[in-house]
Formats: sequence, C-alpha cells, structure tokens
Amino acid sequence: MKDVDLNLLNSLQKLLALGSVTKAAEELGISQSAMSYNLARLRKAMGDELFTRDAGGLVMTPYARTLVEPVSKVMTEIDRLVSRSAAFDPISAERTFTIALPDAAEVLIIPEILRRVDRDAPGIRLQLRSIDEVDALRELDTGMIDMAVGVFSEGQIHHKRKLLHTDDYLCLYNEALLKFGNPIRLDEYLSARHVGLSGKVSSRDAVGDQLAMMDEPRRISMTTRHLLSIPFIVLATPVVATVHGSLARYFERQLGLRTSRPPFEMPSVPISLLWHSSNDADPAHRWMRDVIQTSLRVARESGSAAES
Repeated sequence: MKDVDLNLLNSLQKLLALGSVTKAAEELGISQSAMSYNLARLRKAMGDELFTRDAGGLVMTPYARTLVEPVSKVMTEIDRLVSRSAAFDPISAERTFTIALPDAAEVLIIPEILRRVDRDAPGIRLQLRSIDEVDALRELDTGMIDMAVGVFSEGQIHHKRKLLHTDDYLCLYNEALLKFGNPIRLDEYLSARHVGLSGKVSSRDAVGDQLAMMDEPRRISMTTRHLLSIPFIVLATPVVATVHGSLARYFERQLGLRTSRPPFEMPSVPISLLWHSSNDADPAHRWMRDVIQTSLRVARESGSAAES
C-alpha cells in the first residue's frame, strides 16, 4: 500500500464505483490506456487482482469489495480537506491565465471568452500563446501555460483532457472566381489549384495525407503555416482551401465566401482542452475551464443561428 498515491486512490475509487476501465477513464478525463496502467499499478501495490473479467465486464474480487466503503470515505475526506477554505469569487479575483491555442480558436472563441471575463471577473487577465503540441505538453508540465486548446494525441497520464467538440472539414472558395457544383465533384476538386496549410515539420497536411491514400494528387499553388491568411488568399485568388469546418463557416459569413463538403471522406477532428492534473481541483482554474467550454458552445450556437 505504500506505493499507492492520491492519483491511484482516485482511480481505484472510480473503478470500484463504475466497474469499467473505459467509464472510469472518461470520468477522470484520462485515456483508457492510462487507466489500464493505473489498474496494473494498483494490482501490484495491493497484491490482489482487484477485478476479474467475465462476459458482463469487470467483476470485483472479494478483497476489492472490502475496499469500496473505506476508499469512498477516504476520498470524500480528502476532497473536503483540499477544497479551498474560501470559495472562489470571480468578481473579486485577480489572476492571469496563460492559454495556448491555435490562431483560428482566437478568432472563433476569444471574443466570447473576453465578454464573459469582463462581465463576471474583471480582475482576470488572459495571456494567449500560439500552440504547438509538443511545446504545449512540455509547457503544461513546467507551468509556463495553464491550459491548451487544440488537437492532441495521447499526452501524459498527468494531463487532464476534456473534449470540447468534434470538427469536420469543408472546402472554402470564392464563387465569383471559381464555378463549382455544390457539393464539389472530385474531378473539379482535383483540377483546381489549392492553398494548403503546412506544419512545423512537414508541408503535408491531413488533406494531403488522405488524398495520398487515394492516390489522387492535388495541385498545390502554395502552402503556408499562417492559417488565418488562407481565407483572404481564397477571397482574392481562384484557389480552394480545405480547412476545419468551424473556420470555413466563420469566413463564409464574414467574407461572403462559399463552402462545400469535400468530395472524399475526411476524419473528424477532436478539439480538446488540456491541463495539468495539479490544477484540476483549483477553483479559479476550474472556473476558467468552464468559461472556455461555455464560450465555445455559445460561439458555435451563434454561428449555427447565423447560417439558418
């Protein structure tokens, strides 16, 4: 038992309560593989299997059943002890949050976030940083940033994650310069010239990867790492950009551009909020995370209303 830390106790409580690695991982905001790793550590530390598997899922061992009540009581007491003695008061709080996020997210959700912060927590200040996945994970660990919004792979066990929404892909073009059917046909798409988004390491993007699997090359006129320049290039030039749907719909409204679904299947894009587990119970941090989630939902609903 000496090797069981607070994070493992938290995992154990969720496993005992839910009887599922998947559900326990979702409840704690970690990956299924991370929860499986925690279960393996718990088994080793306690010298018991804790759970066996049958057709209905996980079944507690006799020893695990004896842990349900005491573990629940311990975690309830810990929650009480670590809760801040004074409740977080947004209206009087003074704090700076450093948030890493893509340029597109700044355009789409920061205005709504600022409206809420100015109204509800005028002493809260935001410092925004451009995001790169590797840097974001490292900077969460060093405390250089408080949270990050973007597309992330597994991350680490000590990184908490909340899925904000799932985006799609849309083609964006100027109908005054390019005449396509709607939706765009594959032959139209392949014969057009394109502007692409290049990454930090490679000029290939998700669209290029998908077309390469189809053995269908695009005619790339240019690539850029500056996502927000693409809609203005599309406005002035007879090129097509295939970008995240939320951004395409925004500039369809703002610049009078046209959107169409791509003439091939593209995987959906999970947009997540990521933070370090050490900040998980911090009331101010939790408040800021809630503001981001609410602001994104409001921004998406406003965009949907504008389209209808």
